[in-house]
This record gives sequence, C-alpha cells and structure tokens, in this order.
Amino acid sequence: MTSSDTKKHVIAIDDIHESKDAFMWCKEKISVSNWCHNVGSNADYFFFNKDEDAQFFITVHGGTYCNGR
Repeated sequence: MTSSDTKKHVIAIDDIHESKDAFMWCKEKISVSNWCHNVGSNADYFFFNKDEDAQFFITVHGGTYCNGR
C-alpha cells in the first residue's frame, strides 16, 4: 500500500506549470502527512486526507476532482 492509497480526495492537474506551482503551494501550506503527489502519464495527481484541504487546493489551483481511483 502506498501513501496515496490512504488519501480520500484526488485532484488531477494536466498543466505542468500549474502543477509545479501547486506542488510548492502544498509543500508550504499543508502538513506532509495530509497530502501526497504522484506524476501520471497525462496529469499530475494530488491526494489529500482532508476535504477542506482538497477544496482549498482546487479553489486556488483548479484541476479536476477525481471521484474514486
């Protein structure tokens, strides 16, 4: 089991420049135990434990909320 398997909320970003900014934002704003990042072939995926972190992230950076994995 990877750390992304325990995260409840998944948001995909397909813009590489926005993804870099989003990664740095998460690194600065959210506890490392509450999120993780995974690079896919078509998008970068951000995984979050808390609903409020996922909502704040998508408000600031956009992206697509992925229902289920």
